[in-house]
Amino acid sequence: MHKSLLKALVISVAFPLSAFAADGYTIDPAHTFPHFSINHLGFSTMQGRFDKTSGTITLDRAAKTGTVDISIESASVSTGFAKRDEHLRSPDFFNAAEFPAITYKSTAMNFKGDTPSSVDGNLTIMGVTKPVTLKYGLPAVGDDVKLVFEIEAIKN
Repeated sequence: MHKSLLKALVISVAFPLSAFAADGYTIDPAHTFPHFSINHLGFSTMQGRFDKTSGTITLDRAAKTGTVDISIESASVSTGFAKRDEHLRSPDFFNAAEFPAITYKSTAMNFKGDTPSSVDGNLTIMGVTKPVTLKYGLPAVGDDVKLVFEIEAIKN
């Protein structure tokens, strides 16, 4: 089985070029690590991750198109501190009981030459959907929370 690494949600791609057809990939949950960091009271940075992720990626370099569809189980949030994790699962934060999934669905994949350079899409958290562009190597996705999706996917 040939594994292809897709880092920081798609962009640093390490798999062979496909001349004629789109390649499909299934996200490997054992090697995928969506994580976040957030400033805590201006004194420290709190780190966390999500332990359960699934999804698919397609990539057609010849047509310069692709798709990303990711689902993260919100109750799988983990910060290394059980009381904080329970609070993050509560309605104060992710409200995991009512909104069990955090999703990202692409609307466009952008290329520089034959290489994907960014992905435009919609991120849905707690039933609220916002457009988000994911780019490789940025220091942060937003002003308040740095959200990183490190993904490995297995070619279908």
